[in-house]
Amino acid sequence: MQVWQMRRVATDCLVSYASNRYSVPWRYVHQTVELQERGDLISIYHQGVLIATHRKAERKHQVVMNMEHYRGLSNKNDVTKKTVSLPEVEVRSLDVYALLTKGGALVG
Repeated sequence: MQVWQMRRVATDCLVSYASNRYSVPWRYVHQTVELQERGDLISIYHQGVLIATHRKAERKHQVVMNMEHYRGLSNKNDVTKKTVSLPEVEVRSLDVYALLTKGGALVG
């Protein structure tokens, strides 16, 4: 028997089906895909094109991943990341803090 289900790909490249999660190539994040269960195989399609196949998980709450689905995914070229300048920090001797703990006051 064939079972078809529509799912949306999460940001971690996984789709949920029958209490398990299955990976798809990262390019399909936030896309709607169709899952087909046939025997012990889960086939995942995007617009009618097969994009992933996995063996059906044997137990519930399993994550079935193909690491090839994450190849090419990298943050090093992410143009949305911004470099933030850190403020200058004054370097003090620990003696200053020792003086403060004894009730002393900072002068100047």
